[in-house]
Amino acid sequence: MKNLVPSPFDELNWSGRGQHVEYMAGEEHNIPLQVEGVLGYSKAVVERVRCRRIILAQKTIRCSPRISKEEALQEVEHLQRLSHSHIVRLVGTYIIARKLCILMYPAAEYDLDGFLVSIQDGLADPVRSSQRLLEVSEKQFALTRFFGCLASAVQYVHDSNTKHMDIKPKNIIVKAKSSGGNPAGSHRVTKYKVYLTDFEIARTYECALESETDTPIACSRPYAAPEVVLQTIRGFKSDIFSLGCVFAEMVATLYSTVKNDYRQHLRDMLHGDTSYQAHTEDVQKFVRTLLRSPTSASLWPTHDVICGSIFGDPPETSCAHFMAAFSDIFELMLDQNPARRPTAVRLGLLFRQYSLMCGRCYEGPEPFEAVSRI
Repeated sequence: MKNLVPSPFDELNWSGRGQHVEYMAGEEHNIPLQVEGVLGYSKAVVERVRCRRIILAQKTIRCSPRISKEEALQEVEHLQRLSHSHIVRLVGTYIIARKLCILMYPAAEYDLDGFLVSIQDGLADPVRSSQRLLEVSEKQFALTRFFGCLASAVQYVHDSNTKHMDIKPKNIIVKAKSSGGNPAGSHRVTKYKVYLTDFEIARTYECALESETDTPIACSRPYAAPEVVLQTIRGFKSDIFSLGCVFAEMVATLYSTVKNDYRQHLRDMLHGDTSYQAHTEDVQKFVRTLLRSPTSASLWPTHDVICGSIFGDPPETSCAHFMAAFSDIFELMLDQNPARRPTAVRLGLLFRQYSLMCGRCYEGPEPFEAVSRI
């Protein structure tokens, strides 16, 4: 039986002293959190922590002359404003000594990079048990839905006049769902859910026009748009380029087989300058070849959902329509000219049209789920 969750008040009053708390030195014993493991490292340590019956992710930032408390709190401000099914939820924060700790939900098993690796590892597993093959199949199916889910998240971010500015597989997390729960009308349950995270260098503006800026910023060069690398004027379309790079790795993984690790082929293309923006034509051609290959019909289960009902076409024709549309829009995502890239709205429309999303993208953040008592 599914566990009951705390009331909305208790969810945000995680500490018993409010959502945002400042502890004095020596008060560590008053922090109602139990560390259960490390989830990852970047500029900060991210840990899995238990707060009563809720499992959270705790990101710890050590403030220093290089990173002030005010700068560290910028990510908190963005998460406080953003509320979407595929964006991590802010639970609260606390400060103790020189550390700022950000509590977020959910704590996920994978980042997207690790999730993609797990699919390839499953394909390469020499044992290839039926259970292992089923797990790979479930992950591949979920991956086809992640395209629409991520597009909806980026659309929401941009509609909120916010630029993420650091979209990459390491800043996307994937959580296994504890139970079913696709909406009525969905033919197959998606067993994994994807979330956009890490708004550390994001920027929010009063209006969309103000988002076109040329302020110098740090960036993850491999996934950065050309205008970001060159530090010229950039806007929301820079996020679209970065999302296109992520989509390229997702497509490559989806099409990989026991004998062909296409994600590795993709990475081998990035020789010399390892950024996508330096190899856009090669990447566009590579992904186009995969999307238009005969195996597409078996990999993209659009026919499981639409059955030709939207266009009155047989399943194979509907799949061909989607492959052509996705191939075209993907090439535009990696266009060197930002003005020619599609908006997140246009991306979301494409995947929604073919039901390639989880079905809960527009329902707001999911409720917290409690774990069993020990």
